[in-house]
Amino acid sequence: MSAVRLQKSFGLFLKGLNFVPRLMMASNSTAGNPPSEDSLRKANKVSQLTLEEWKQRLTAEQFEVTRNSATERPFSSPLCDFYEEGTYACVCCGTILFSSKSKFHSGCGWPAFSEAFNEGNIEKRPDYSHDMVRMEIICKTCHAHLGHVFDDGPKPTGIRYCINGVAMDFIPKQKPNANKEA
Repeated sequence: MSAVRLQKSFGLFLKGLNFVPRLMMASNSTAGNPPSEDSLRKANKVSQLTLEEWKQRLTAEQFEVTRNSATERPFSSPLCDFYEEGTYACVCCGTILFSSKSKFHSGCGWPAFSEAFNEGNIEKRPDYSHDMVRMEIICKTCHAHLGHVFDDGPKPTGIRYCINGVAMDFIPKQKPNANKEA
């Protein structure tokens, strides 16, 4: 079977699943989100790290999840049932990935979000591991494995980003200083 015919057949199969094509299209919507000069410098710096350097920077579990596409045990992350205001950043490079405004309780065992902070900060790619067809989410800056995205989330997006808690750092929202002088 030719590559084109195989790709077309696979596309029809995915269409029957009713979630992958829409997510693939969403991943191409970075036109309004060009990378900044600072993020390009950061991406260049972290993309040059060796696996040994990543091992030194990360915990063993963070390394396995982000660099080897492992999955943390369900319900093991403190971020799973954590709902304070702030943002969630990539544990490897600090790129902002999600906002607490889009976080919701999905009951799946991993932190869940209905939308990315900025679609330009993540990349979606097909994942065929474990005899499944899923859409993997990686950090666009450092290519860390974050988790997967599914099309069973809440309205209005209908999307559920299912993210490994160890792949993220929480950054609390800055509260205005009440003691500030006028």
